[in-house]
Amino acid sequence: MKMPMHQMNGSTLRIINWGLSALSISMMNWPMTKLYLVFLFAWLSTILFPLTVQAVQQDPPLISEIAVDGHKVTKEYILRREIQHPVNAPYDSVLAEEDRNRIDNLGIFSTVEVLLLPGDNGAQILSYKVVESWRIFPAPIIMYEEETGWSFGGLLFLKNFRGRDEDLSVFATFGRREVGGFGFNDPWIMGDHVSIRGHLYYNLSEHLFLPHEYRELDLETTIGRYFGYQWKVWGTVSVEKRWIDFFSEEEQDVEHQYFQTKFQLIYDTRNIYQDPSEGIYIDTQLRPEFGLNDDSPNITELYFTARAYKLLIPGKKKWVAGLSLSFRKYFGESIPYKTVSVGGAESVRGWEVLDSTLYAVESFRSGLNSYFFSAELRQTLIPKRLTRFGTEFGLILAEFFDLGAADDNFSHMFSEDPIIGTGIGLRFYVPGNMLFRVDYSIGYHDNEWRIPKWHISVGHKF
Repeated sequence: MKMPMHQMNGSTLRIINWGLSALSISMMNWPMTKLYLVFLFAWLSTILFPLTVQAVQQDPPLISEIAVDGHKVTKEYILRREIQHPVNAPYDSVLAEEDRNRIDNLGIFSTVEVLLLPGDNGAQILSYKVVESWRIFPAPIIMYEEETGWSFGGLLFLKNFRGRDEDLSVFATFGRREVGGFGFNDPWIMGDHVSIRGHLYYNLSEHLFLPHEYRELDLETTIGRYFGYQWKVWGTVSVEKRWIDFFSEEEQDVEHQYFQTKFQLIYDTRNIYQDPSEGIYIDTQLRPEFGLNDDSPNITELYFTARAYKLLIPGKKKWVAGLSLSFRKYFGESIPYKTVSVGGAESVRGWEVLDSTLYAVESFRSGLNSYFFSAELRQTLIPKRLTRFGTEFGLILAEFFDLGAADDNFSHMFSEDPIIGTGIGLRFYVPGNMLFRVDYSIGYHDNEWRIPKWHISVGHKF
């Protein structure tokens, strides 16, 4: 490419003239001539290369139409309301990727692709192609929880009910934990991201480590709204009846009746909810409970969670670093079933969930207040893909570090030595667009390493 003279300033011309003069002077010295040639070529490249790129760079194509494809049950408006890329405007890859992420975050598609297809008059069609994940799960339940053990029952779960991104579930289990009920969720029932969900729920189980049986009957309704795509607000009301049946005949059984409210504020910039690689997530919940009978004291619980994710190495086999901090603050009179503990798959790995036997020697990791911190490094070994059966498959490796503590006194909790756990784990994509998690971890406390533990759960820890 020949550079027009009017685009060269005086300094540029002087340097070129200096280079040519030096070259003519040094022609008698061939090694010196080669040195000047190399210098002149390298310097001219810094000028000419950007101009060449600018000359061959093309404007982004005009988008004449936006199409959605691959949805068989899902209503088309469910996809289109997540798309913000304009029509009759140049293609914007950033906006298209954000649209793709929002559609993926609905949680009802196995894969979501962005395609550019030829259109009329040189324009192009922006197409969002989806593959729907499994929707109906009528199945027996064989459930293992670290907290309670094995339970058995049945489940009917209708995902993407009526093709409107609604969820409907009916379930019942028996064994170490007796649970029954039904639930409904519509994340966008009307207006601008106005959502509603509710459930009727019954639970009967023994307390994890205290000597009583706990029963609960709960009717709950939640209404929420998005403000943009980052701020989310929910308000919940519920009526609950709880029974505490002590194993010892010396203690009197208790019946509590509560009107519970919950206010939840979330700030969320994660790109992908299921497996985020960028963004932050901050969740604050305030839960006042008002007693409806004389035996039910008024109490309040405050929950706070903050998480951050950073993409270290991009690509399909990405590396992601994540941090998470959660704490719970309790206000009011002590109630036995409100006592919690740290340790297990959802708090500090490398430690067993506290039971009555362990409580006798490790009560230091229980209390009305708690906190735990986690750091993870995740590497995608096998990117998520569809199998020939229409199910998802993929594999993620994680290395992690956890610590946490619990105490009845909130301020004292931070001054005591936390329990620690560290290890590695795998996350498998399974049918239903879910992650199955297996972790192997070793715990540490008071200058002593514990016997390594296996932990099994669903989804990333955070």
